[in-house]
Amino acid sequence: MKKSQMQSNETILVLFIFFIILIFGFIFYSKIQNVAIERQQKAMENLNLIEVSKLLKDIPELSCSQKNAIIYNCYDLFKIDAFNELLKSRKDYFSNTPLFNTNITVYQYDPYLNKDINMWNIYDNPLNNSNIRKIFFPIEIYDPVSGTNSIGIVEINYYVK
Repeated sequence: MKKSQMQSNETILVLFIFFIILIFGFIFYSKIQNVAIERQQKAMENLNLIEVSKLLKDIPELSCSQKNAIIYNCYDLFKIDAFNELLKSRKDYFSNTPLFNTNITVYQYDPYLNKDINMWNIYDNPLNNSNIRKIFFPIEIYDPVSGTNSIGIVEINYYVK
């Protein structure tokens, strides 16, 4: 009887150790999966941010044009003002685009004075309790009245959960 009790205790101990090892393996595997999912999520956020910047770089509502030809990486000063007013009245303008949860600010910069001349907060639709990803890109700002160009910087704050 003692020998059979020892064998059953050994079997129980082996099963107990096996299940402990199995539980640790499952925990380790789930941690690795969480890290992989987080990496993939950050990669998707970066792709969305690039898509947003590409969309804004050549947005027709702001782009300069001369003789019916679009000038790339150029915003028209009056179009910026008009678009800013349009978006103040229509918050849902970007509702079906990747720009929906962003803050878009355009700065007109004077390198001789080393300061900003104008600033337009074109669009602002933040997500509550979210992280912010920022991207900046330079543009040319064209004043059609005076025919002068100045340097501009577009700041995009992209809100992610």
